[in-house]
Amino acid sequence: MRSSAVLILAAFVAEATAYYNYTFPAGFNLGEVSSTKLGQWCQGERNTCPLVCGGAASANDCDATTLNFDCTCSNGTTPDLTPYKNTIPFYVCQENYGQCIANNPNDLDAQQACKANATCGTIDLSAVSSTSTSASSTTAASTTGASTLATTAAAATTGTASGTAASATATHGAAALQISADRATGLFAAAMLAFFGMML
Repeated sequence: MRSSAVLILAAFVAEATAYYNYTFPAGFNLGEVSSTKLGQWCQGERNTCPLVCGGAASANDCDATTLNFDCTCSNGTTPDLTPYKNTIPFYVCQENYGQCIANNPNDLDAQQACKANATCGTIDLSAVSSTSTSASSTTAASTTGASTLATTAAAATTGTASGTAASATATHGAAALQISADRATGLFAAAMLAFFGMML
């Protein structure tokens, strides 16, 4: 019985410590964030974690109720997600700034402090990933275009060669006809001479 309790406690501690070591900023009120927005935040977190890890994460989880999350790369490291957009620290930072402004509607100094404290992430890995994909597509398109041009040039060369061969064949045929005509004319002349010779 005691061993079972120890195992359950160990499992609970493991689950509790598996999440990222992240603390909400001062003044942030999780209760003011809608459940829909929290779900979107967790989806963004799960999408960004593998990008931060270079493409693979061994643990990638997010609780849309508490915003507890885990991002562990395949090499076992837990990256600092604060500099990156579309992560829980980024979303919380943005939301906290909005809440701070809303809580100080007529206090310019307080709003300036809100802005100064809002050091949210600026690195957008999804944009970098999209750019890489676009560059790969452009390279593939260029290669395809070059191949098409080569094929067109080859076809044009083949067409020119065919046209040249056809022209040579036509010229040869015309020459043969001319020789035949000349020969017929010679035979006709010889026959006429023989005919008039007999009459004389």
